[in-house]
Amino acid sequence: MSSWTVLGRDTDPAPGDPSQVRDLAARLQGQADLVERATTRLRAAAGNGGDLRMEGAYAPRFTDVLGELPGETAKLGVAYRGCGNALSAYAASLDEAKAKAGVALRRGTDSDYQYQGAVRQIRALLPPDRQLALSSGLGLNESVLDSTTTGLDEGIRAQVRAAGRRARYAASDRDMARRLADDAAKLRGQAEVTCERAIRQALDGSGIKNKPWYQKAWDASVRAVPVLGRLRLALQERGVRGRHRRDVRLRADRPRP
Repeated sequence: MSSWTVLGRDTDPAPGDPSQVRDLAARLQGQADLVERATTRLRAAAGNGGDLRMEGAYAPRFTDVLGELPGETAKLGVAYRGCGNALSAYAASLDEAKAKAGVALRRGTDSDYQYQGAVRQIRALLPPDRQLALSSGLGLNESVLDSTTTGLDEGIRAQVRAAGRRARYAASDRDMARRLADDAAKLRGQAEVTCERAIRQALDGSGIKNKPWYQKAWDASVRAVPVLGRLRLALQERGVRGRHRRDVRLRADRPRP
């Protein structure tokens, strides 16, 4: 039997692991940082493209692709950053929801224990033929208990009334705990909807049209890294030898698919 049954639930009202969500958010933020750095390097390379005197039939196409890549990789950065932010916010809300659920469970368990203890005490004080009243929904009502204990010793009646009060207070506390668990479930549900909406907005707002392009742009940015290395070396060499060699030509291999 689940411990949540004292709150009228079969499972945790706020399921999920905030730490795992936060780890995923951190990974996405890290990817955003990586893409943003790559975009900066691509823009720098594209901006210096005019200084590279490239030859061959592939040169115009290479220049065109180099000029397009920064804008496309920037879209990846926007998407990663937006999704990471959405998950980070969700983790915070999930933390809050789980805290509420934990408080609700502790209060509910404690109040249910007190309630059950008070009911057991009343049963122990009443004769067997008078315990039937406890099975009704109004069994712990003060007037019902007074009627049930009519004719019994006044000391026993006083104990029954006291136990009845404890049971009613405990039942009230348990109801409050159940409402708190409901609040936790609502908070978690709203956070999930908000997170999903934010992720969709991040993807739509990034300008990425579909998954194939997303993958293609990322693959292109990865392939561009060694190309950027060769471009950077060529530019450095040109800076050193620019006084002596006015016409620097860069010969590069065609990128392999």
